[in-house]
Amino acid sequence: KKNKSEKLVHSMDIIASFASLGLAAPTSKAGMPDLITKLGEKKAEFLEKRKDAHVKRAEQKKKIAAQIAAGETDEGEKKAEEANGAPAAEEKPAEGEAEKAEEATTTEEEAKEES
Repeated sequence: KKNKSEKLVHSMDIIASFASLGLAAPTSKAGMPDLITKLGEKKAEFLEKRKDAHVKRAEQKKKIAAQIAAGETDEGEKKAEEANGAPAAEEKPAEGEAEKAEEATTTEEEAKEES
């Protein structure tokens, strides 16, 4: 009975969770101390990555704030918007301009129909 109680059975979700961390799910209680050590190391790695990402974002925010203060945002905004898939602010026609362009096309079409 001791061997049976020492074995661990895991669901597929648990096995997938261990696999996503690059670890093998323990098959017995004997492997737990080693696994706990490895999990602690993984946690430290992830916390370090999160800290690095936070520092990087803070540096980017400072850089953008400095650019805004220096008035250098026109070119930076275009690049950022293009990278995000949105057109730059200058490329968008104003509402009045869009209506004028639409009216011009309608007038041209009417002139062709009358001819």
